[in-house]
Amino acid sequence: MKTVTFRPLMKYNAVNFTLNNTRELEVLKDKLDELGYSTVGKFSRQRVFLVIEDQTLMETVNNLNRHISYMEIVYNAMYALSIGIGFVVSYLLIKTRKSEFAVMRSTGAGAFRTFVVFFAEQAVLCLVGTLLGGAIGLLMPGGMHALRLYAILGYALCYWLGSAVSVAMTNRVNVLSILSAKE
Repeated sequence: MKTVTFRPLMKYNAVNFTLNNTRELEVLKDKLDELGYSTVGKFSRQRVFLVIEDQTLMETVNNLNRHISYMEIVYNAMYALSIGIGFVVSYLLIKTRKSEFAVMRSTGAGAFRTFVVFFAEQAVLCLVGTLLGGAIGLLMPGGMHALRLYAILGYALCYWLGSAVSVAMTNRVNVLSILSAKE
């Protein structure tokens, strides 16, 4: 009986490895280039070719970066919307209390006193809400970062601004017109 052995025409050596941190891929590529390894389409001192299949990784990283930039735009829009809502809510809360303004003014309270009373009430409500929102922000993943802090402070400032504008506008209205208006 005759034994036939096959010898391959080419010899293949393969290495398979996984990086612990894919952010270091460029460092690895630079180090291999420095050591003289060849890559596809680029010959170096050593005729040993190293193929790094990183296309899927790069596509994933690019997609993630694109989604992150979209989310930053959405977050900014949401923060701007919440700041606008702060202004409108405070304005509407004061406007619904015209009759209380009229009663205070008709009992002898001046415009400044009614302004201080109603604005202080809204300021306390806003402060409590801001502190609760800040506490919730601390509990959220990522903690209290600058953008959340600015959004909370922006909301509080716009709430107070809306309250001040609404109270000032309501103070300008004639007391008799408020009391004689039918609801």
